[in-house]
Amino acid sequence: MLFVVTFANSFEKSSVSELKSMCSFSVIDSYRNTLIIDSDKDISELVLQKPPTFIQSAFRVYNNGKIYTNRYLDSLYECVTHSGVSKDKALIIECCDINSKTEYSAKDIEVYVGLKLEDDGYLVTMRDPTLLLYIILVNMNCYVGYTNYREKLKVDPLRHDRLNHKVSRSELKLRQAIDQFNIKTGGIAMDIGAAPGGWSRLLAKRGYRVVSIDWAEMDSKRLSESGLSVKVIGKDDINGIGDLIYKYDIIHVKTNGYLNFPIHINLITNDTNMHPHESAKLLNRYANILNKDGDAIMTVKCVSRNVDNFIKEAVERMPDFELIAAKVLPSNRQEVTLHLKPNNSGVP
Repeated sequence: MLFVVTFANSFEKSSVSELKSMCSFSVIDSYRNTLIIDSDKDISELVLQKPPTFIQSAFRVYNNGKIYTNRYLDSLYECVTHSGVSKDKALIIECCDINSKTEYSAKDIEVYVGLKLEDDGYLVTMRDPTLLLYIILVNMNCYVGYTNYREKLKVDPLRHDRLNHKVSRSELKLRQAIDQFNIKTGGIAMDIGAAPGGWSRLLAKRGYRVVSIDWAEMDSKRLSESGLSVKVIGKDDINGIGDLIYKYDIIHVKTNGYLNFPIHINLITNDTNMHPHESAKLLNRYANILNKDGDAIMTVKCVSRNVDNFIKEAVERMPDFELIAAKVLPSNRQEVTLHLKPNNSGVP
């Protein structure tokens, strides 16, 4: 079976090692962060059942072919119709263009293929689809497949998020983490290293009351344009935070150090620019105010080539947390996002 496997830039070695731990395979083609492999195991199902850290997606290929410049769209469409996709199933189409270097965008191709399929008697819809039909273009090769539609399965999640949400990469990181790790939203969140406020803004929009910790200034203009109320306090004022938190969307506490807050937290986020070892130790100190069923999200900046050991060392500095999952998200660069739960130290 043929598969297209994608992984994060800067993590090729770790991704290939992770893939080898899952199955035996042979490489048919490769380009940047994409591998075309042949394997006896259904890698696409393995990746969905237990999301790996470095591999971002794996799609089974049901047909592939060369795309010709002089008849680009026609040859691409022929590849689609020869994939064996059924006319009896409602389809949604997604395209990812790795490096085909043509005048057509991925969106152009989705629209063109959708209209042609409808003309040929296929059912194409964005409402309650049954199958995801995917088209992956690598150089001038077209790889086509289909799978049962799942809301979270995106051929190009970064393009999807940018088109639909128009937010910064930093905010996309947190949005993707909440969705990837199935974080239940609502309650009180603490955002460590909050400035200029992108994560705090997203948390407030997701229904949290937010305590933002950072000595640096927040982007007050952007926050106010988002309709959010912000109260700035100093470290000497935190004893009254229990009352303030329900009067404002965001409480900005101007400090960089640890403070003993008199409140309980549902979610802690940590995207500081500190060395990950120091950032991990700071997060661990706040485990005592996190609810037992609470969550923590932390980014680990990979300043070491040995990524696996580096993540392990960061986790070792958080003994009051249990690592639930580690994932290089589409909007991560040279970093890994961790999902953690309190390890018996959270409050009831």
